[in-house]
Amino acid sequence: MNDKVYSKKTHSISRTDNCENTFSLTINFFELSFEVDTYKLVDVFGFFPLIKAIKTNISIPQYNKGDYCIRLNNQNIKSGEIYNYNDMAYTEGVDFKNSQIYYDASNKIICIGEIEYKYMVIKVNNYIICVLDSKGILRCLYIMFDRIE
Repeated sequence: MNDKVYSKKTHSISRTDNCENTFSLTINFFELSFEVDTYKLVDVFGFFPLIKAIKTNISIPQYNKGDYCIRLNNQNIKSGEIYNYNDMAYTEGVDFKNSQIYYDASNKIICIGEIEYKYMVIKVNNYIICVLDSKGILRCLYIMFDRIE
């Protein structure tokens, strides 16, 4: 597994692995990458404009390790394709598109969404923590990275 890197030059987070057999859902200008067969989240990467982020100390909530498997409204997906999150994901109107971005430079954490929301917290891997509501809808996303370049 490669390091997760935030680039100041491109204002983006690198892809961790070049995963085969995945599709992506975009939220604004970043992507959530999922396995085609299982719908498990495997990576988060893309544009994160930290200039607009609220700079704060972020503490990771208590979590369980596990998988975040997205529920889709339309399951007509293909490997290697990119789709709009709000068009494809089952969200019941929870709009992730305009979610606030929070940033903790000292701990190298970006948080997107409802930072106070703590219903079901799942650590997917070393870089991703998802916070879901009672219906399994994504409400908050923590992305950790190794270094800034």
